[in-house]
Amino acid sequence: MKIKKVFRALFNLLFPGKCDLCGAVLSTGDSIQICAACVNKLRMPDGERLCPVCGHPLSAESICSSCTKGDFFFDINKSIFLYTGICRDFMHGYKFHKRKHYSKICAAQALALHGGYLNSFDYYVPVTLPGSALFERDFCQVLETVKKISSSTGVRIIKAVKKKGYHSTRAQHLKNKIQRRSDADEQYSFNKKYSGMLSGKKILLIDDILTTGATLNAHARLIRRYCNDVTVSAFTFARTVREENKLVK
Repeated sequence: MKIKKVFRALFNLLFPGKCDLCGAVLSTGDSIQICAACVNKLRMPDGERLCPVCGHPLSAESICSSCTKGDFFFDINKSIFLYTGICRDFMHGYKFHKRKHYSKICAAQALALHGGYLNSFDYYVPVTLPGSALFERDFCQVLETVKKISSSTGVRIIKAVKKKGYHSTRAQHLKNKIQRRSDADEQYSFNKKYSGMLSGKKILLIDDILTTGATLNAHARLIRRYCNDVTVSAFTFARTVREENKLVK
């Protein structure tokens, strides 16, 4: 580990590139391609009031409207940061620009901010990419981060839910909440060989971004259907923000 830190410092000293997120010149103490100042911003804003169930920012209410209706099949969700500004740029680069090294930063922030929560589960069930998307992106951003978190916590990763061959050709951001949930219910299946293993356990679903919760809901519903006396919660890297029932772009 010390050798890696020395190499990183030497690399930044000899080749002082610019931060992917803010454009500042990198110093010897920065992560490769992201400055320390930007890494520190990859967290919830100080003083932000969050829904205790889904982690969405609150104004005056004590729980957001979606959670009041009991829409979710998982108990609670915690997120590292809100999907806005620099945090959104970080996630976009991680997902669509093949910046695999961002997984180290994402895992480090997850453990620093939510270490106790992540350590409190028996198994992690990540939301993984199907083969076609994995081929296109070269790696699964969720699984890359979860592997690093698991290495630190010792919590085992179980790929109990997988995506079927069905795939909607319509972009996710063009679908409303009902369409997303309908699609998600059709797209995933549970591997029944894990029913006994997961029964009676605390399961943490992990995904990159929580928008409507459709994907996490589909996973949670399947696990509850095939596993007895199970506790299902969620963890996401980012939580989208709604403004007057519209996603902030």
